[in-house]
Formats: sequence, structure tokens, C-alpha cells
Amino acid sequence: MESINRSFNTLIYKPSITLEATVKIIGQSDLFEVVHVTASVAQIFHTLAVMKIDVVFLSDTISIKDLQTMKEAYPEVAIVVYCNSENQNVNTSLLNFATDVVTLPLQPACLQLIAFRVSQSLRIGASTPSYCDSVKVRDGGTTRIISTTKIKYIKSEGEYIKYFTDDTSYLTLGALKKVSSTLPANYVQVHRSYIVNTEYVTSISGHELTVLNGEKIPIGRTFLHEVRNLIL
Repeated sequence: MESINRSFNTLIYKPSITLEATVKIIGQSDLFEVVHVTASVAQIFHTLAVMKIDVVFLSDTISIKDLQTMKEAYPEVAIVVYCNSENQNVNTSLLNFATDVVTLPLQPACLQLIAFRVSQSLRIGASTPSYCDSVKVRDGGTTRIISTTKIKYIKSEGEYIKYFTDDTSYLTLGALKKVSSTLPANYVQVHRSYIVNTEYVTSISGHELTVLNGEKIPIGRTFLHEVRNLIL
């Protein structure tokens, strides 16, 4: 097994005081730089939206639904689940969304193997960039798949992003900068809060562009020159 010559920005979900020893072991390792510890699932999503996180350590008390949502919203983040059970049925369901599943008590010697698997996961994600022809969004309790050809523009709204199509919009957890690298070349960021599909742009005037159906999108000053070169 190759040596790991870096540390990973790490978020730890610790919903119980009994997991203090686990947090301490992870934090004492040179492989994981702990940037946040939280007992709240909502805080996990908030941190992922505003910070660059490489790996999340999650207690198996997190729901499969939350785990699935996290993996879909942040596919570039490695997820390690630690659990108190060796029940294979539990582990199998978690592995559908996790990079690794480990059983407590967590041993310091185990962290090298975890770091190796995390490193492999991040390397695969970085070395095989792909441009998606569709995006997945959560609409209530349903996961919907939207073709990128149907999306007119995308707007950042705090911890969320909103996809706008001809007839509706979808709000989902995520960050604009994280989805931008997965979009086809005809998508252009025109403002810190907006990415537009150039196929739907009908005109540009000053610091504003218009998309099909007349909706106006602001153009940020720092994006103006590039936008004009790409679209006009």
C-alpha cells in the first residue's frame, strides 16, 4: 500500500458524547485535518456548501436518505461511515453510498487504510472528469433527473442551488462552484450567483443578458469580458 503524503480536510459527524474517543483518534492522526465537528445533520450540509471538504466521517445513525442526498449533492467528497454493528445487511446498505465503512472501536492503525481508500476515491474523481448530460435533484421525496438541455440557468441561493427550466424550477442542496465543473461547455458562469445555458441566451445589453421567455440575468463585472467573448 502506497504512503499518503497529504492530509485531508475532514468533517466529523458526532451525534453522541460516547463518540468522543473516535473523534479524538481521527483528530490525532496526521492524515486527517479536522476542520469541523458537528452533532447536526443540517450543519453537515451547511459546512459542505461553504467549505472545501475532502472527507466526511459519519456515524451510522445518519439515515440512508440523508446519506444518499449527501452523495448526490457532493459526489466529489469521500464518505466514511463508522458503525457499532458488524451486521452485514447494515454495512451493505451503507456501502451503496460510502467510500468505506469501519467498525468501532476505531483503531489508530486503521486510519492508514482508511486514508488510502479515501485517496483512491478522490484520485479517481479528479482523474476522470466528466460532463453530465443530466442532473439529479430532490423534489420533495422524489429524485428527479433533468436533462442539461432543458436547463436555462442555475442560480445560487445560500446553501442551495436552483435549476430553472422552461416551465418550472428545482431547489436542491449544493454549491454553484461544485456543479460548474460537471456541466457541458455551453454553460457559462456570468455572475457569482448565476450559470447560464448559452443555448437559451437571446440578447446581451450592458451588464445584463436575457434568456428565452424574457428572464433577465445580471452579468458580474468580473465576468463581463469573458461572457461577451463567449456568447456574442
